[in-house]
Amino acid sequence: MSTQQLPAQAPDFTLDHVLGHAVSLGDFRGRTVVVVFGGRESAPQLKQGVRTIRVKHHPDELPVIGVSDLRAAPRAARIVVKSQLKKAFQEAVQDETARLEAAGRPPLADPSKAVIMLMDWSGEVVDGFGLSGVDQEAVGVVLDGDGKILGSGSGTQLGEQVLAILPA
Repeated sequence: MSTQQLPAQAPDFTLDHVLGHAVSLGDFRGRTVVVVFGGRESAPQLKQGVRTIRVKHHPDELPVIGVSDLRAAPRAARIVVKSQLKKAFQEAVQDETARLEAAGRPPLADPSKAVIMLMDWSGEVVDGFGLSGVDQEAVGVVLDGDGKILGSGSGTQLGEQVLAILPA
């Protein structure tokens, strides 16, 4: 796992959502949140980890903020990468909607607030968390309401490890 450099306090950041609007970590002050980091190769781990978390925690109860490390994407390919991310966003919304329906819960009022997919083109946010290699191994970091880092999980066990850290 590549999280040995995690700071005690999460750095604040603002990134663009795949749908175009800006999202800041500061928007979630006062709430426990999970920030998940991944890239092209670790996308299946990320998807499975978020699904595992969502079985126990509704998006309104526990925000999960996805940060895609896109620094390796050539500038000329960004439009294609963003299009692929939008497709992944739509799939995630469909998955979450189906999961909620199966549980007898109402659909998402605003999918962009429930499925938060942010683009880190420079890798600055990933680096600010002291992470590396998230394109190969997904990492989830649990933050308390003050932005203090409570712990992390990674790889195929990301979801289970994050759930074990969350306050009861």
